[in-house]
Amino acid sequence: MIGTLLISWTGINVACLATNSQILITNKESADDGEGAVLDADTVSKINELTAYTKLYYYDDIENEKLQDGLYTGLIDGLGDKYSVYYNAEDYQALQISTTGQYYGIGAGLSQDKDTMVVTVNKIYEGTPSESAGLLKDDVIVSVDGTEAASMELSELVKLIRGEGNDCPSGDLPSVYRGKSFL
Repeated sequence: MIGTLLISWTGINVACLATNSQILITNKESADDGEGAVLDADTVSKINELTAYTKLYYYDDIENEKLQDGLYTGLIDGLGDKYSVYYNAEDYQALQISTTGQYYGIGAGLSQDKDTMVVTVNKIYEGTPSESAGLLKDDVIVSVDGTEAASMELSELVKLIRGEGNDCPSGDLPSVYRGKSFL
């Protein structure tokens, strides 16, 4: 019996690792419709009613994922704590890029001056398109696909470099200024 439990537990852990999932074990009181539960029967009923009205009367297509993200965001906003924030996977990735200044799609770390919005290369990674093209640390990114780099937030610039939302192929190198001349 202990062997069976051990093998089962190992299998569950392997499955969770393979699917990047977690198992959350809570007590019955926090999971039921009892007093103090966030999702009591009335709340679930109201969410379902609002969803039905939205699907019936909203003028545009509805993406369930966006509605779910809104629920999660609202739940954390309800704490009233400016330091508690919900990020979906896409927003979290954008946050990581903007706070670390790192972007690896072309093999360069980028940073942006918050006052001047000037984007600078702060690192070149070996064996990447940036290194092959001759980019150097402290080069200034001037434009990407004809759009001035200093006219946008770093996260938007990264999307442009990647080719997200336009016809620019992913991984194209931006226009660069070094010293007193353009490369």
